[in-house]
Amino acid sequence: MDLEDVIDGTEAAKIAGVGLSTFVTYVKRGHAPKEVGRIGGRRVYSRTEIEAWAKNRPGRGRRMDLAAGRAKAKALNS
Repeated sequence: MDLEDVIDGTEAAKIAGVGLSTFVTYVKRGHAPKEVGRIGGRRVYSRTEIEAWAKNRPGRGRRMDLAAGRAKAKALNS
């Protein structure tokens, strides 16, 4: 493990543009790269892997499937 390439979860979340709890959930569900080890009890991740994942991860931005459902419900209630 190259120490210059490791980051903690907070930094990984910032790179991904999400909150820490969201990032942790992604990792737990297998939607984000797994930790590469621990330093001082803290999970650490490969900066290279996180940057590549963040650049190419699906689902960035607003979920259109939820927006469509809300619009349909609103139309039915009108």
